[in-house]
Amino acid sequence: MSRPAGEARRYNNMEIELINICYPIHTPSNRVVSSQEFLSWAKSDLKGGDRRAMGNALSNIKKSIHSRIDEILSLSHISFSNDWNSRTTTDEKIALLKKLNIEHNSIVKIITKIRNTYEHQYILASDLTDIRAYYETTELWLNHSKENLIRSRLGLINLPVYTVECDSNRIVKTIEFPQYVDSFNIVYFWEKKNITAILTRNNREQTEKMKELERAKFIEWEKKHLKVSDKTEPYYLNPGNLTKVFKIYKKTLDKRKYGFYLINPRISLTY
Repeated sequence: MSRPAGEARRYNNMEIELINICYPIHTPSNRVVSSQEFLSWAKSDLKGGDRRAMGNALSNIKKSIHSRIDEILSLSHISFSNDWNSRTTTDEKIALLKKLNIEHNSIVKIITKIRNTYEHQYILASDLTDIRAYYETTELWLNHSKENLIRSRLGLINLPVYTVECDSNRIVKTIEFPQYVDSFNIVYFWEKKNITAILTRNNREQTEKMKELERAKFIEWEKKHLKVSDKTEPYYLNPGNLTKVFKIYKKTLDKRKYGFYLINPRISLTY
């Protein structure tokens, strides 16, 4: 049985971990152009070497950045909020990235400004070397964001566990819950019902419709959990098993609280 990668805590002389579980990684339609594909087009454009190639490369560099911004924002539940606007401007999206603690927003601003100068004032960078520098800077930013951010939306955050078993893709197979824990707010983004369900520190459940929440609330919940490291990499479950884990954790709370279990309760998940 493996120890989970999460935030280690001690509670009542027992070492527990707080883990996050995400929804499955989404595979977009073949018709959707990804940020990485736009960047590959820019690389091909640069091989042309003439002014047309430079202009096309710059356009694809900018599309790559803006596509990645949208990909990052889709990792949160901001778009589920009551004050989300699908026509949110680039500047507003960059401000949201900052609130979510996503770094290097100045890179996005600079390259967007250069591309807009080309598109709206028809002024192109004077040298192919400059375009290559913009390409390489964008490539670094994209790679950094992909390596250091979660890959799909959060499902459960702050779930206290004793041990977790998962496969090579970090899809959970079994979870062993610890003895009674009452010190953490556990949040379940229950997308099927379009609600957030919270088990509070005194183990009361609170539910709110996502469309009745402002995006600031989702930012507050999620900004600490979008980045990954060796110690905070999330796990993955399909929607049905996410609900099962949340319900069983809640159901066993009282029995764990009053010592009805001789051993830690354990849940096995099937697919």
